Amino acid sequence: MENIIDDYLGQNKSKILNSLLYEDKTLEELSLIIRINKNAVKEHINFLENKGLVTSYFVRAKSGRPKKYYKITDKGMELFPKQYINFATLLLEEMQDTIGINKTNEILMKIASRMVDTNNYLDFSQMSRDKK
Repeated sequence: MENIIDDYLGQNKSKILNSLLYEDKTLEELSLIIRINKNAVKEHINFLENKGLVTSYFVRAKSGRPKKYYKITDKGMELFPKQYINFATLLLEEMQDTIGINKTNEILMKIASRMVDTNNYLDFSQMSRDKK
Protein backbone atom coordinates (compact mmCIF):
# COMPACT_ATOMS: atom_id res chain seq x y z
CA MET A 1 0.00 0.00 0.00
CA GLU A 2 2.90 2.30 0.73
CA ASN A 3 3.94 2.10 -2.95
CA ILE A 4 0.48 3.28 -3.99
CA ILE A 5 0.79 6.26 -1.65
CA ASP A 6 4.33 6.89 -2.98
CA ASP A 7 2.98 6.85 -6.54
CA TYR A 8 0.09 9.13 -5.63
CA LEU A 9 1.90 11.68 -3.46
CA GLY A 10 5.60 11.04 -3.95
CA GLN A 11 8.09 9.41 -1.64
CA ASN A 12 8.72 12.35 0.72
CA LYS A 13 5.04 13.16 1.24
CA SER A 14 4.41 9.47 1.84
CA LYS A 15 7.20 9.40 4.44
CA ILE A 16 5.69 12.43 6.16
CA LEU A 17 2.27 10.77 6.40
CA ASN A 18 3.82 7.53 7.64
CA SER A 19 5.76 9.47 10.28
CA LEU A 20 2.56 11.13 11.48
CA LEU A 21 0.57 7.91 11.75
CA TYR A 22 1.54 7.26 15.37
CA GLU A 23 2.73 10.59 16.71
CA ASP A 24 2.39 14.27 15.87
CA LYS A 25 5.68 15.89 14.91
CA THR A 26 7.32 19.28 14.37
CA LEU A 27 9.00 20.42 11.15
CA GLU A 28 12.38 19.79 12.77
CA GLU A 29 11.46 16.22 13.70
CA LEU A 30 10.11 15.50 10.22
CA SER A 31 13.24 16.99 8.68
CA LEU A 32 15.45 14.63 10.69
CA ILE A 33 13.30 11.59 9.91
CA ILE A 34 13.02 12.25 6.18
CA ARG A 35 16.55 13.65 5.87
CA ILE A 36 15.65 16.74 3.90
CA ASN A 37 15.88 20.38 4.98
CA LYS A 38 13.06 22.10 6.86
CA ASN A 39 12.11 24.30 3.87
CA ALA A 40 11.57 21.24 1.71
CA VAL A 41 9.51 19.59 4.47
CA LYS A 42 7.45 22.78 4.74
CA GLU A 43 6.71 22.65 0.98
CA HIS A 44 5.48 19.06 1.31
CA ILE A 45 3.47 19.90 4.45
CA ASN A 46 1.79 22.83 2.67
CA PHE A 47 0.72 20.50 -0.14
CA LEU A 48 -0.59 17.91 2.34
CA GLU A 49 -2.46 20.58 4.31
CA ASN A 50 -4.06 21.96 1.13
CA LYS A 51 -5.26 18.43 0.29
CA GLY A 52 -6.71 18.07 3.81
CA LEU A 53 -4.37 15.18 4.69
CA VAL A 54 -2.46 17.00 7.45
CA THR A 55 -3.35 19.72 9.93
CA SER A 56 -1.32 21.70 12.45
CA TYR A 57 -1.61 23.12 15.95
CA PHE A 58 0.58 25.00 18.42
CA VAL A 59 1.81 23.85 21.82
CA ARG A 60 3.07 26.44 24.30
CA ALA A 61 6.45 25.74 25.79
CA LYS A 62 7.46 26.77 29.32
CA SER A 63 9.76 29.30 27.74
CA GLY A 64 10.24 30.57 24.24
CA ARG A 65 7.91 30.45 21.29
CA PRO A 66 5.11 27.89 20.90
CA LYS A 67 5.99 24.85 18.81
CA LYS A 68 3.95 23.99 15.74
CA TYR A 69 3.02 20.33 15.45
CA TYR A 70 1.59 18.50 12.48
CA LYS A 71 -0.86 15.65 12.61
CA ILE A 72 -2.50 13.40 10.07
CA THR A 73 -6.22 14.00 9.51
CA ASP A 74 -8.97 11.41 9.17
CA LYS A 75 -8.79 11.95 5.42
CA GLY A 76 -5.05 11.21 5.56
CA MET A 77 -5.67 8.07 7.63
CA GLU A 78 -8.04 6.79 4.95
CA LEU A 79 -5.07 6.37 2.62
CA PHE A 80 -3.70 3.57 4.81
CA PRO A 81 -5.14 0.06 5.00
CA LYS A 82 -6.93 -0.97 8.14
CA GLN A 83 -5.56 -3.92 10.09
CA TYR A 84 -8.91 -5.52 10.92
CA ILE A 85 -8.03 -8.99 9.60
CA ASN A 86 -4.72 -9.10 11.47
CA PHE A 87 -6.41 -7.87 14.64
CA ALA A 88 -9.22 -10.43 14.35
CA THR A 89 -6.76 -13.26 13.75
CA LEU A 90 -4.65 -12.30 16.78
CA LEU A 91 -7.77 -11.91 18.91
CA LEU A 92 -9.09 -15.35 17.97
CA GLU A 93 -5.70 -16.96 18.62
CA GLU A 94 -5.48 -15.29 22.03
CA MET A 95 -9.03 -16.34 22.89
CA GLN A 96 -8.29 -19.95 21.95
CA ASP A 97 -5.10 -19.94 24.02
CA THR A 98 -6.82 -18.33 27.01
CA ILE A 99 -10.29 -19.88 27.14
CA GLY A 100 -10.02 -22.82 24.76
CA ILE A 101 -11.48 -23.62 21.38
CA ASN A 102 -14.89 -24.72 22.67
CA LYS A 103 -15.56 -21.47 24.54
CA THR A 104 -14.20 -19.46 21.58
CA ASN A 105 -16.57 -21.27 19.21
CA GLU A 106 -19.46 -20.70 21.62
CA ILE A 107 -18.75 -16.95 21.63
CA LEU A 108 -18.47 -16.88 17.83
CA MET A 109 -21.83 -18.68 17.50
CA LYS A 110 -23.46 -16.07 19.76
CA ILE A 111 -21.97 -13.28 17.65
CA ALA A 112 -23.17 -14.94 14.43
CA SER A 113 -26.65 -15.33 15.90
CA ARG A 114 -26.76 -11.65 16.84
CA MET A 115 -25.62 -10.68 13.36
CA VAL A 116 -28.41 -12.73 11.81
CA ASP A 117 -30.98 -11.23 14.18
CA THR A 118 -29.92 -7.61 13.76
CA ASN A 119 -29.01 -7.53 10.09
CA ASN A 120 -31.58 -9.85 8.53
CA TYR A 121 -28.94 -12.20 7.18
CA LEU A 122 -30.11 -15.43 5.61
CA ASP A 123 -30.84 -17.87 8.44
CA PHE A 124 -28.93 -21.08 7.82
CA SER A 125 -29.91 -22.72 11.12
CA GLN A 126 -32.87 -24.58 9.61
CA MET A 127 -31.02 -25.66 6.47
CA SER A 128 -29.46 -29.12 6.21
CA ARG A 129 -25.66 -29.25 6.34
CA ASP A 130 -25.22 -30.23 2.66
CA LYS A 131 -27.20 -27.13 1.53
CA LYS A 132 -25.18 -24.67 3.62
